[in-house]
Amino acid sequence: MKFKNIVIGIASAQILAACTIPGSVLKVNDKHVVQQADANVSIDELVDVYPITPLLIQRMQKPNAVSADNQRLMQSMRQYQYRVQAGDVLSVVVWDHPELMVNSAGASVTATKESPRGGVMVNADGTIYYPYIGNVQVAGKTANEIRSTITARLSKFINKPQLDVSVVQYRSQRAYISGAVKASAQLPITNVPLTLLDAVNSVGGYNENADIQRIKVTRNGQDLSVSLYDLMQNGDLQQNFILKDGDVVYIPTNEQMKVHILGEVTKQTTLRMDPGGMNLTEALGEASGINNNIANAKGVFVIRAEAGMSNNKVGKIYQLDLSDASAHVLGTQFQLQPNDVVYVTAAPVARWNRVMSNIFPSVSNLLSITNTAGQF
Repeated sequence: MKFKNIVIGIASAQILAACTIPGSVLKVNDKHVVQQADANVSIDELVDVYPITPLLIQRMQKPNAVSADNQRLMQSMRQYQYRVQAGDVLSVVVWDHPELMVNSAGASVTATKESPRGGVMVNADGTIYYPYIGNVQVAGKTANEIRSTITARLSKFINKPQLDVSVVQYRSQRAYISGAVKASAQLPITNVPLTLLDAVNSVGGYNENADIQRIKVTRNGQDLSVSLYDLMQNGDLQQNFILKDGDVVYIPTNEQMKVHILGEVTKQTTLRMDPGGMNLTEALGEASGINNNIANAKGVFVIRAEAGMSNNKVGKIYQLDLSDASAHVLGTQFQLQPNDVVYVTAAPVARWNRVMSNIFPSVSNLLSITNTAGQF
């Protein structure tokens, strides 16, 4: 993981260095082909270029998260039963027979008014020892199932025994939460269902640097991405579910949630995205707008590296023509993604294609190396 972060840092520095070179006008005919001005490198072999139009916005727009019930969660809550495992401590009470009270070491315990119950720990083999009936297999069973088993076996020695079985210490099962939270913790799985939202609240919530759009829950070696933002801000209860033994909840920081604003803007900067995202107009506004003296209003580009494109290209470029005032509306609807580079070209310019030729080999190498590193 450390090697991967170093590679990303070096490659990102190369990309940003290339972007500071003055560019040239990027001409797009059929919106997929970049016409060359003075370079022999075919950028079309590296990227696809699209103008930002109402149709493009419509195609890229994701459905807004809305309030939604979670019937599956509610059903799981109703059906939830805790199943005992090795390490748990059980209390077994036989009414009118205090001599049968036992502690976790198997010794007799005298029941009192202040402490009416003893305890017995479940052994590594999933059994407990109980007077008269010996070893009882309890692992994987509910408290009611254990009570039925002990009652049936104890009835051979006691007439119509009245039992109460409960878990007094939950030691066997844990869920884990870490990352950008107030305090990392191991959370016991108990007879009360533990949901994702419960887990976050139990550690004091997340901190100000958390990326709550991309929470990772790992279960049985499989990763699930969850948006706590949609859950809490939009009421999408579909994002909530019951945690199980061994689940790992990781809330990442928003260090990677950055957008780079370069070229002919008033203030070149790197912006950190809010959990709710950032649109192109907002990003340009944070950079105090384009430099009207030298910027080419037609040359506002969003450079986005993408791995695994079907045509073997390494990224996409989106072009916004701000010479038309109505384009500002389109800019408010174009959502940026982490690590996007917003680049504004100068006018007149003669080297934009050359700049792109320098940038995308670095992007291609970056994607190749990070994909390889991610396999280890």
